[in-house]
Amino acid sequence: MGNIPILSREKVEPIYVEAHALKRKLKNGDWVYISEGNQLLILSDEVVRKLDSPELIDEESLTGLIESGILVEQSSSIDNKVKLLQEPMSGHFKTLSLLMIICGIVAFFISVIEVFTKGFPFESTVNILFTKPLKFFLIAIPISIVSTAFHEFMHMMFSGSSNKINVNITKAVATVPMTHVWVWSRFGRVAAIMSGMSLDVVFLAVFLTVFDGGFATIGASILITRLIWQFIITKKTDINILISFITDNPFYFEDAGYGVPFLVKMVSYTSLLMMLLLWIIPIFNQFN
Repeated sequence: MGNIPILSREKVEPIYVEAHALKRKLKNGDWVYISEGNQLLILSDEVVRKLDSPELIDEESLTGLIESGILVEQSSSIDNKVKLLQEPMSGHFKTLSLLMIICGIVAFFISVIEVFTKGFPFESTVNILFTKPLKFFLIAIPISIVSTAFHEFMHMMFSGSSNKINVNITKAVATVPMTHVWVWSRFGRVAAIMSGMSLDVVFLAVFLTVFDGGFATIGASILITRLIWQFIITKKTDINILISFITDNPFYFEDAGYGVPFLVKMVSYTSLLMMLLLWIIPIFNQFN
C-alpha cells in the first residue's frame, strides 16, 4: 500500500518584492512612483522605506501596493517594458534636448519680431476663409493634422515613450502618455514637455519668414492659435504640466483647487480672450 506523506496543510504565503525602481523623491518628502501600468502614484516616505520588507506594511496598504503593481510576487516575471521608460542618460540625448530647447527659444523671439513688424496673419487668413473657403480648408486641415502629429512625435521622442498617440475625436486633441517622466530629472521632464511647443514655434518662425501667401498665413494662424491655447493654464495644457514639473508637485493644481494663483487665472483668461479676438475681429471686418 502506497504512502503519501503530507508535509503541511498550511497555506504558503507568497513573497512580494518591489516591481522596479522607477521612483523619485519629491520636494515635500513624498515619493512619486510609476506602476507597471504607467500609473502615477504618490507614496509616503514611511511606506517607501518598508518596500524592501513588505511584512512590515499593514494589510490595507500592502493590498493597495499589490493591486497597483508596485509589489509583485517574487516568482513573477517583471515587465521588461518598464525599463524602456527610464530617462536616457547619454550625452547625445541631453545635448539634443538642450539644442531643441534653444532652437525653440530662438524661434520664439524670431516669431515675435516678425509679428511686431508685419502684424498678425489672421486678417489675411480670414479673408481667404471668406473668399476662397475650399482653399482655406485644403490648406488648414493638412497643416493642422501634420503639425499636431509632429508635436506629439516630439513628445514621444524626448519622453522615450513607445506608446501610441491617443486621439480624442470629441475634444479634437491628441496626447502622448508621459506619466513616467515624473521619475526623471528636472531637465529631462522639462525637455520632454517643451519639445512639442519648441517644434511648433520653429514651424511658426518658418511660416512667418520663409513662406508667403495663403499657405504661410493659414499655417501661421493655426500655430499661433495652438501656442496661445497652451497658455490657458487652467486646462491640462503643456504649460500646465510644465508648471507641475517645475514645482515638483504632480497634483499642484488639484491641491490648489479654488485657490489657483490669481496670476494663473489671469494668464489663462487673457490667453483665451486673445485667441478669440484674433479670429473674431477679422471676421467682423469682413462685413464692413
